[in-house]
Amino acid sequence: MKKFSVFFLFFICQQANAQTTLIATQVKNYQVDRLDNVLYIDLKSNITKVESTRLKTNHYAALASGSPEILDATNPFAIMVYYPSFFQVKILDVNLSEIGSYDLRAIYPNSFFNLVCTAPVNGFWAYDEFSRKLVRLDGNFQTKQQSQDLYLFTKKVIKPNFLSANNEFVYLNDPLVGIMVFDIFGSYQKTIPILGLKKFTVKEGKIIYGKDGHILQYQNLRTDTLRSTQIKMEQCSMAGASAYWMQSDSLFTQPLQ
Repeated sequence: MKKFSVFFLFFICQQANAQTTLIATQVKNYQVDRLDNVLYIDLKSNITKVESTRLKTNHYAALASGSPEILDATNPFAIMVYYPSFFQVKILDVNLSEIGSYDLRAIYPNSFFNLVCTAPVNGFWAYDEFSRKLVRLDGNFQTKQQSQDLYLFTKKVIKPNFLSANNEFVYLNDPLVGIMVFDIFGSYQKTIPILGLKKFTVKEGKIIYGKDGHILQYQNLRTDTLRSTQIKMEQCSMAGASAYWMQSDSLFTQPLQ
């Protein structure tokens, strides 16, 4: 019955807008990797990967580790999943088979990592809520570098909700403060005053995000509208030549051309 309802909703969306495609319902979080595969966490804590051809899916679940909240497919061959309630990290291969497992509470008993993301080259970044520092970790989650206490820059106690890294910078988002930018050594650079975000995508130095029914792009103090819709987007990203967004708990895609 559940599969029937999903395909029925897919049919309705196709008829309403030939360019908009429903990928999945009951989605909590998602990411699109650089091979245009779509990965998402559903409301029952299962992880699904939909191949770019849409002809094959893979699944993974580790229910004993709690609820997965962070999914990072920056490296499509080593997908990182974080279960913050038990401080567990799972590393999955391209078929969503588990190839690594780490207990951050055992490694760092005096830290509280509420955010973790993949670093572009062999490692990870994490935010330690206890010390208020960004921490650079190697491939085995051992500390390589860390920032200063971020209170020195913000002069307030921050509550970050999203962490992302690319080849040049690390981005830490607080909806009430903005996007804090750090270099690859963890040194604070600036704060971009975009407020109220849950998630965004960084592509070629541009920050892409959804807000008030618009897909927006920020670069060099300028904000441009890439596409306007009547849809209230809760998450938005771009990959390849397509836009992806969530409305309620449904995940959609639409070509940008």
